[in-house]
Amino acid sequence: MAHDITPPLEVDVQRSGASVTVRLSGEVDAATAVRLEEAVNASALDSVTDVALDLDGISFLDSSGLRSLLHLRDRATDVGATVSVVSASPVVVRLFELTGLTDQFPTVGP
Repeated sequence: MAHDITPPLEVDVQRSGASVTVRLSGEVDAATAVRLEEAVNASALDSVTDVALDLDGISFLDSSGLRSLLHLRDRATDVGATVSVVSASPVVVRLFELTGLTDQFPTVGP
């Protein structure tokens, strides 16, 4: 008997004033990307000026996950917020490099 096993994805959205940090851990793919979209809905971006993405915990990222990250970036930009990556796993860094999206997701760090 086949079981529908969804790869794990943890999405943690923390708000502090006009800043939001989105921390992802696990696999972001076709089965889990909807969790990211649901967690960072329009109301999560109300009156936000900065969105920080902590992508260090991502172990797998496919085109569906990448599309969700781009959608998040677009929604944040639409409300006038800046988006930056504060930490990224080697998987994410490599995918951004391969797809030419490094400029779309500027990385800031200590």
